Amino acid sequence: MAYELHAIIGEVTHLRRVCPLTLSVVPLPLEPRLAVIPLLDEMVDATEWPEPGELPALDHADLLLPGVHRWLLDASKDRLIGYIEAEYWAGIGAQHAWGWRNGQQVYPVGAHADVNGLLALLGVVRNPPDDEWDTVGLGRHRHTEDWLE
Repeated sequence: MAYELHAIIGEVTHLRRVCPLTLSVVPLPLEPRLAVIPLLDEMVDATEWPEPGELPALDHADLLLPGVHRWLLDASKDRLIGYIEAEYWAGIGAQHAWGWRNGQQVYPVGAHADVNGLLALLGVVRNPPDDEWDTVGLGRHRHTEDWLE
């Protein structure tokens, strides 16, 4: 089975405040405090993200367009905000996460770039035996577009 997710993640109140007005989706709650903004190619193309300017390179950020990256830097001025990518097919694949605060990249640190690490930085406390991913319900949908239904 396939799993694919590309999304912005952060505190729901913060995401509601900084979400581009031209974005056709509102932040979708994961838990009482956190939400995601699923990023579909068509939605990203139709949204007027800021001009990229000069940005540091991000390893493994397949779908993070420069304008979205610039927006994340700007949106992180007063709160932690993140971007996550995960793609799996038949148990094989990869996931990556990045986080910014005060206009600076604060995650990943060292070799740890997984989504659970970013979720922990966002304050998620795992509910054993679940990890942070399952605690907030990221497995609820198998494809990015399914979050919008």
